[in-house]
Amino acid sequence: MSQGRARIESVLTDPDIGKPDFAKNLYHTFKRLSELAQVVEEGPLFALSRFRLEDRFLTRVVGAVCQESGFSDPSPICAAMSSQYYFSMPSMDLILVPHGEATHLLAWADLYHELGHFILARDAVRLLQPLRRRVSKYFASTVHDASRQGWTAKAIEELNTYRGLWLGDWILEFACDWFATFAAGSSFAWANLRLCARMSTDLFGISSSHPADAARTQAIIEMLKLISGDPSTHQIESQWQELLGTVGAKEPQNFRIAYPLALIRELAAEVGQLFRSAGFHSYNPGSKPIGDLLAEAWNYFRSDPSSFPAWEHAKLHQLRKAFKLI
Repeated sequence: MSQGRARIESVLTDPDIGKPDFAKNLYHTFKRLSELAQVVEEGPLFALSRFRLEDRFLTRVVGAVCQESGFSDPSPICAAMSSQYYFSMPSMDLILVPHGEATHLLAWADLYHELGHFILARDAVRLLQPLRRRVSKYFASTVHDASRQGWTAKAIEELNTYRGLWLGDWILEFACDWFATFAAGSSFAWANLRLCARMSTDLFGISSSHPADAARTQAIIEMLKLISGDPSTHQIESQWQELLGTVGAKEPQNFRIAYPLALIRELAAEVGQLFRSAGFHSYNPGSKPIGDLLAEAWNYFRSDPSSFPAWEHAKLHQLRKAFKLI
């Protein structure tokens, strides 16, 4: 909001503001500022005007996640007023989550994914550009080989379409998943499986805004293999295959063309190194109180689901006391 105020003040003090020749340019500036005001009203102003104890609690949780992960900027505000799922507004320092999230633990690993959006938005040159270069190089080589092998023009056009999707939103979502796995470990992988089972309508479906759930799950598993020897990795893979079998989902013929496993592995390895070089901390049991709580929650839930609600309630009560909110 302070940036928006500064932009408005710069327009008001512009010596050309009263000159008719500049009216069109100033009108476009006015439109952009009006859009900014609308976003502020719908985001942080809306959240802060309804801020309550549950939001304060979740904001403290996000602050702890930031500290554990090595996020050096001021931590975002978190408000439980999303009508959809978790999502972030990096330009507004705001994370929104569903209304009941302050009383449940199993999805909290998604906070790390949302934090990834802040990290990547603020350091895209260091963290995203190398990944985009690798994607471009991979698909340039693939298109070259396909042309030499006599692929049809339509098939080559499809390759170029996938390249464009990777360079757009796909690489950003993959990178946020990789950060969440890097920083939270297997709890994010379990949360992803839970989300797929609850909300996915097509596990192999391709959209322009998000990679397919099946591709994201594979990418998460690849990062998990890189950062730990956690035995739950095998269990996660097994549960994923069980989910595919339960819903009868079959891998489409062109799926590996859109999501080459070799490329996913290369990118996971590179971004893990980039996160470390940027000063972020990978998950290491015993070193992250929130991360350890989420790992413990998933272990408990999987081993004794019937008594999990009482255990979860007690743990959340302890955490609120630790934050001095009760």
